[in-house]
Amino acid sequence: MSIKRYYATADNTITNAFDETLGGNSRGTGSNMGAADILEVFSIYGQQTTSSSELTRILIQFDIDGINSDRTAGKIPTAGNVKFFLNLYNAKHALTLPENYDLTISAVSQSWQEGNGLDMENYSDKTYGLSGSNWTNAGHEHKAEATIVISDAGGILGGDTFTLVDSLGASTVYTINGGVAQGSGGGSGGSATVGFLGVGGGTGGKIAAASAMVTAINATTDANYSAVSNGVDTVTITQGTVGIVGNKENSDSISSTVVSNFAGGGGPWISAGGDYHASPTFNANFYEGCEDLSVDVTTLVEEWIAGTKQNYGFGIKLKDNLEVDTKSYYTKKFFARGTEFFFKKPSLEARWDDSIQDDRGYFYASSSLAPANDNLNTLYLYNRIRGRLRNIPAVGIEPIRVSLYTSAGGTQIGSTFTGSHVSTGIYKCDVFAETTSTSIIDVWHSGGVEYHTGSIEINQETAEIINENERYLITIPNLNKVYFKDDIARFKVFVRPKRWSPTVYTVAKATPEATSVVSASYEIYRVVDNLKIISHDTGSNLTTRLSYNVSGNYFDLDMSCFETGYDYGIRFAFYDDYLSNWNHQPYEFIFKVREDEY
Repeated sequence: MSIKRYYATADNTITNAFDETLGGNSRGTGSNMGAADILEVFSIYGQQTTSSSELTRILIQFDIDGINSDRTAGKIPTAGNVKFFLNLYNAKHALTLPENYDLTISAVSQSWQEGNGLDMENYSDKTYGLSGSNWTNAGHEHKAEATIVISDAGGILGGDTFTLVDSLGASTVYTINGGVAQGSGGGSGGSATVGFLGVGGGTGGKIAAASAMVTAINATTDANYSAVSNGVDTVTITQGTVGIVGNKENSDSISSTVVSNFAGGGGPWISAGGDYHASPTFNANFYEGCEDLSVDVTTLVEEWIAGTKQNYGFGIKLKDNLEVDTKSYYTKKFFARGTEFFFKKPSLEARWDDSIQDDRGYFYASSSLAPANDNLNTLYLYNRIRGRLRNIPAVGIEPIRVSLYTSAGGTQIGSTFTGSHVSTGIYKCDVFAETTSTSIIDVWHSGGVEYHTGSIEINQETAEIINENERYLITIPNLNKVYFKDDIARFKVFVRPKRWSPTVYTVAKATPEATSVVSASYEIYRVVDNLKIISHDTGSNLTTRLSYNVSGNYFDLDMSCFETGYDYGIRFAFYDDYLSNWNHQPYEFIFKVREDEY
């Protein structure tokens, strides 16, 4: 399994386009399109006046916590061993389609709400400051409450502190300075001092405390806080604007009240059209205009996973210079997460090369015909205990050693090789053997303890006088007719040359010998319309490369990538060194994916 897809949890189109239903110069800045099945990006110049500009931008978010959980569970590789691609799929339409333009993908820096608006024509689904993001608001104006507990006996004491976090996530620690008439302090972030007109208990002291607190916070954060209530034992300070929510109590001696960002979004954007981090940013070019979007966004996703950036999703818009261009780019549309077309939903796709090239059944002796690297053979050791892979306790993830011998108890061939730990219970080692023997013995050991002894049949390199393309017969002997949505299936691919012709002297075997194809790739398509679901990825990523071992080729497939109820086909391509090209093989294998019955 080298491809896993994660689907969007929220998306929306926001716009400042002129609202024809309102007339005049009114714009649809308050409209929401969070429930629409289309996402749209455009720039329209000079439609309302000779210099007017109208824009739309896309907001889209994914469940990074789910990706992090899969990494912890070993379902996707660690950082540096996997790439993440943002995929959006072109939606055909009858309107003008721009050509040769660039879209910028950035990280949104504030939480926002998806909303349930649908109207993408007249922008009639207004939020009116309620749930749902638009051009001016990230969402409903949620107000924060900081509850400070004050005892009647002692009041709030000098030196106590509390913390407030603004909508940008900047924390300010406020220190109470008893007896000072008013607050002073350091702005948003850092620290500030809050003074009180009164520090004693009772209602008067609490009201005075609230008043001074409001004065100080307003002066330092410009957030318009106000006291809305004072009870017998508490003073509640409520933020008058937006973006933060929380309600935590602490005694006046403990002093650590914190108001944190509201995960559901809140209040106006700092800048109309959305707030975005300056880096990292990504670029997607659309030469013809109708292409899908597929961009490597690994650096940002890894920041989200590591927690160095808060995940508020992606913002997608025309490149800055195009948004202010004196020509129009109208209009690019993508399918949204609400589309009825399963394979057109926006996805964040993890891709990695998980293929294993185990040369135990494809071992060649060192030859002067081959470059040094081609004389290396990679061997694997799988430590299975009761059917489950387990690290060798005394070895763990430390290096392991491999020695080669002419026979059991025979002469060692060359020196001892040092192997490495691949993953739980799997070790590998690159070795070479200068020998004319037809078989050798490999011994895996560490610290004087031998853990495994295997046998290897040896092939000898030979030069050829005929440049002939090889043809193959292919089967998948363990192919099932039906797989379930939650399955991760391993397909074992049996390959042998078509021209293979054993003599009558060949010893009969229960299992025919397989040929391991070193460079083989698979692709998956939907049978009903030949739509490619997973295309051959034979470039630098090699995410569709087949593994091989002594039993032949194989690959793993995550069935959650497929819509249930359909038949899917598998095709193969093998790399031909003579032609320096991938050749498609004339075989197709069909299976169906359905929902789990349980």
